Amino acid sequence: MAAYAQAAAIHLRATGWEMTPEKLKTALEVGKMKRTKFYESRADGIVRKERQCIARAMANIETDGTIDKDIVIASLREVCSEEKAEAVFTLGSAKK
Repeated sequence: MAAYAQAAAIHLRATGWEMTPEKLKTALEVGKMKRTKFYESRADGIVRKERQCIARAMANIETDGTIDKDIVIASLREVCSEEKAEAVFTLGSAKK
């Protein structure tokens, strides 16, 4: 959300605080690009099998958006050791 707000603010300042449909479209595109780069950077260092395990665990998130660390670690242990699973979990959550 912050990526979109930041992109919109930059465009608003540059155009005298006017927002047209075209400028909104540009701000949304810039925000989407920044959001994609953010999530790509969080995935750096996590190999594909590990990302797939995390994705499977995330698919079962409760509607309130919470997920238990133990569920993610258990999913990661399907493809790697307990120690590696813990390291991958820490890597993914530390790059905020």
